[in-house]
Amino acid sequence: MSYNTQNIIGLPYKNAIKKLAIPAILTYVCQILFEFIDAYWLGRLQNSEVFAAVGAASFVTWALYALMNIVTGGVNSYVAQYAGAKIKKKYHQIAFEGLILSVIVGLLITIIMLPLYHKIFFKMGLTGNILKATEEYFSVMNLYFIISFIYITTGTIFNAHGDTKTTFWTNGVTIFLNIILTPLLILGYDFIPRLEVKGAALSTIISQAVGIFLRIILLIRKDFLSTKLSLRDMSLKECLLIMKVGLPVATGNFIFCMVFPVLTRFITMLENINALSALNICHRVEGVAYFICVGFSVSACTMVGQYTGIKDMKRAKESAWANALYLTYILIPVSLLFIIYPHPLIYIMTDDQMVLAEGVKYMRIIGLCEILLGLEIVFQGVFTGMGNTIPPTLIYVPLTIGRIPLAYFMAFHLGMGVTGIWWAISISTLLKGILVTLMFLIEGRKKKYCLKEEFLVI
Repeated sequence: MSYNTQNIIGLPYKNAIKKLAIPAILTYVCQILFEFIDAYWLGRLQNSEVFAAVGAASFVTWALYALMNIVTGGVNSYVAQYAGAKIKKKYHQIAFEGLILSVIVGLLITIIMLPLYHKIFFKMGLTGNILKATEEYFSVMNLYFIISFIYITTGTIFNAHGDTKTTFWTNGVTIFLNIILTPLLILGYDFIPRLEVKGAALSTIISQAVGIFLRIILLIRKDFLSTKLSLRDMSLKECLLIMKVGLPVATGNFIFCMVFPVLTRFITMLENINALSALNICHRVEGVAYFICVGFSVSACTMVGQYTGIKDMKRAKESAWANALYLTYILIPVSLLFIIYPHPLIYIMTDDQMVLAEGVKYMRIIGLCEILLGLEIVFQGVFTGMGNTIPPTLIYVPLTIGRIPLAYFMAFHLGMGVTGIWWAISISTLLKGILVTLMFLIEGRKKKYCLKEEFLVI
C-alpha cells in the first residue's frame, strides 16, 4: 500500500493545510497529556519532593530532546522533497538512515550523560531527597533515549509524507497505554512493584516502545520504509547532509531550552515567588497557542518540502505564505484573548490573587507579540522544508541568547522587576518574527537557492 503524495501537492492550499495542520496540532496538544498523567498519579504519592524531582529532570530531558532535531530536521526536509519528487528509493533511504542515526544519537547522549547527570542536578542546587528522586527518574529516561528518539523520528517520516493523521492516532494509542500503565507502575498493584517516580519514566518508555512497533509496521505497509535496506546501504554523504540541515535547528531549540532556567534564576533573585508560579501556569496556557504554531510549522515544512522536490518554487513560496496567513487568522483572536481576558484563563489553574496579578501582566505583554511568535515558528518549518536552516538560525540564536542580558538590564538596571523579564521575552519574539519574515522575503527572491545539490540531492 502506498500513500499518494499527490493528495497533498494536488490540493488547494487551504485544504492541504487543513489536512496537515489539524492532526499535527492535536498530536502536539495531546503530548501535554503525558505530563498531566504523570502529575496526577505522582500527586497520589502525597510527596511534594517527587514533583520537584520530575520538574528538574524534565528540564534536562527536554533540552536533550532538542538535540534530536539534528536528525529529524534533515529527515523531515529530505523525505518531503523526495516524496514530492516521487523518488521512492531515495525517501526509503533517508527514512532508514534517519532511524539508524536516531539510534546513534540516542546512544551517544546516554553514554555522555551517565557520568554527568549527577553533577548537573547537583549544580542546579538539588540536594537530599529531591536530588535522589530526580536521579532515579532521569536514570530510567537516560537509558532509553534511543526509544524516545526512534519514536520521534517515525512520526517525522509520516509528517514529511503528508500523513500527519497516522502520527496523531498512533500517538493517541501511545497515550492511552500510558494512562493504563502509569498508575500501575507508580503505585504498584498485586504482583507489580511500587516504583514511584521510576514508574512514571518507565510507563512513558514502554508506551513509546509499543508506539514504535505500531509505527514501523505502518511505515512499511504504506511503503514509506523498505525492509530491503541494511547498514551496508547507508551513505555517509547523505547522513552528513541530514545532520547539516538538522544541526542548526537543534542548536536553536537547545539554546531556547537553556535560556529559560537563567530567566527563572533572575526571578528568584528578585524574590518574587508569585511571578515564578505565574510563569509556570502561563506557560501551560500559552502552550496551546504554541502547539498550534508548531502544527502549522509541520504543515509548512511538508508542503514547501514537497514542492521543492518537484522544483516548483513558485508554489513552494505560495504555500509558505498560505500557512503563515492562516496561522495569523487564528492567532489574532488568541492574541486579543491574552490581552483583554487573561484573568479567566489563569483562574482555571489558580485562584491565588497574587499569582493571578503576575500572570495577567505576563499574558498581556506576551499577547502583544503572539502573531510574531507564529511567524517565527512557521518560517522555521518553511526553511527546514527547503533544507536551508542556517539563515533563520543566525536570527534565532543571537536573539534568544539576547533575552538574558536584556532581561537583566530591564529587571535590575531599569528597576522594572519581573515585568522587565516579560518584556525581554516579548521584544526578542517580536524581533525574531519580523527578521525571519524579512529573511524569507529576501531568500525567496533567489529562485534557485534551494535547488543546490547540498539542499536537494536528487
